[in-house]
Amino acid sequence: MGDPQVLERIAAWEAAGLIEPETAERLRAAEAAVESAAPSTRAVGAGVASWFRFSVAELFGYLGIGFLMAAYYWGVSQVAGETWEDGTGWAIGTGLAAIVYLVAGYVLRDRDDAVGRAAGPLLLIGGVQVFVAVTFLFQDIPSAGEVSAVVATLVWLAAALLARRALAALPTQSGLLAAIVSFAWAVAGWVGPIVFGRPIFDYDAGDAYANPLRPIAFIAWMLGTAAVVGLLGEREEGASTEDPGAGRRAAVTRFWAGLTAVIGTGLGVVGQVPGFYGRDLEPFVGDAILVFVAGALVALAMRLNATSYLIPAGLGVIIALTDLNASYIADELGQGPALLIEGIALLGAGYGTELVRRRLARRRG
Repeated sequence: MGDPQVLERIAAWEAAGLIEPETAERLRAAEAAVESAAPSTRAVGAGVASWFRFSVAELFGYLGIGFLMAAYYWGVSQVAGETWEDGTGWAIGTGLAAIVYLVAGYVLRDRDDAVGRAAGPLLLIGGVQVFVAVTFLFQDIPSAGEVSAVVATLVWLAAALLARRALAALPTQSGLLAAIVSFAWAVAGWVGPIVFGRPIFDYDAGDAYANPLRPIAFIAWMLGTAAVVGLLGEREEGASTEDPGAGRRAAVTRFWAGLTAVIGTGLGVVGQVPGFYGRDLEPFVGDAILVFVAGALVALAMRLNATSYLIPAGLGVIIALTDLNASYIADELGQGPALLIEGIALLGAGYGTELVRRRLARRRG
């Protein structure tokens, strides 16, 4: 296919007599070859940027739809507040909106114009609305507890999977990835208290580092989730030879996998495991695990020639160094030296990430 703007310029040059028809055909073939290659090593920002290629008219159209939906939810709030139970009214109103979004996205998915480009965002928002509707439905069931989050994210996952099967696009791919990670988080919040006891919200000094198995189990669970997301990225990479958009979806999916691994590990390190609030790992132990995960992402980027893993890897190093700085240095040396060390850590992580990115770029070139 190629970039529409580039193809328009080639056609204009040909019509104006600036280039011969044979030259125009060679330029179109070259542009199509660049697009069909769809390298998975393309930076994730380029993949996301292609999502937002819309005209001014489309921009105003999306804004108009946003205002219409705001007015709709205002009406739902008026009705739900007067005639229905607290959660049930909102569940019905949000569920109806989800149906409208999903049906509209499904109907428009085959159109190859500005209206058709709205299908992906509509399917993405529709899946999120399904999650919100089910969450509201459980609001009137106090005994549901953590199970409500599991059911809501599972229903969202099913809706996102159907949306992705209906349309292969960056928005539907992102919706599926968000649903997978949210479901994994909800399961951790449900199973964790069952295995390790009920949630603990008030840690005193004697409870510090009481049960390191809690964060280690959570970190392992989130790394497994990241591996599943990464396998989805490899699946998209395998389809890139036939589908030009698969390379961009692979880049975004790998970026999600890296973020899931780093953020999941980081939350376990700093004591934000679902259902538990308090550190169960010594900072230097947890941060060593986080640096190891970041290093594994760099190795994965080098092996797969995929730069999408580099930003999460750099973020992991920054989180680990920041936590070490706050845990061991700030209290001992004061804010000034701590800020200095933090600045050096940020510069070092950024420089190291850029070095690896350039090396991958030379390999691609």
